[in-house]
Amino acid sequence: MHSVGIDIIEIKRVKNITEFVERILSKNEIMLFNEYSLQRQQEFLAGRWALKEAIFKALPQENLTFKDIDISYNKFLQPVTNINNYQLLLSLSHSQTNAIAIAIVVS
Repeated sequence: MHSVGIDIIEIKRVKNITEFVERILSKNEIMLFNEYSLQRQQEFLAGRWALKEAIFKALPQENLTFKDIDISYNKFLQPVTNINNYQLLLSLSHSQTNAIAIAIVVS
């Protein structure tokens, strides 16, 4: 293992949904986001925030923005991304009040 990042966010912190969408989602993520109900959109945004923050912590030497990171799902519905040829293991979980995520860079 090369490095690890973890982050947690209270879902209620996602108040201005439009601002969060414009700030953190890639084009592909916006298409997925638009398919969800309002409550699910808030959870989705909190989860993406936590996961991207975890990635920033795992890859501190990379000069990335939130929009540079495009998170999708593999055939097992696990979150995946491809950043500069790093192999990342990602996990994301929600409760009614929080979203938590971890990113592990595999060497």
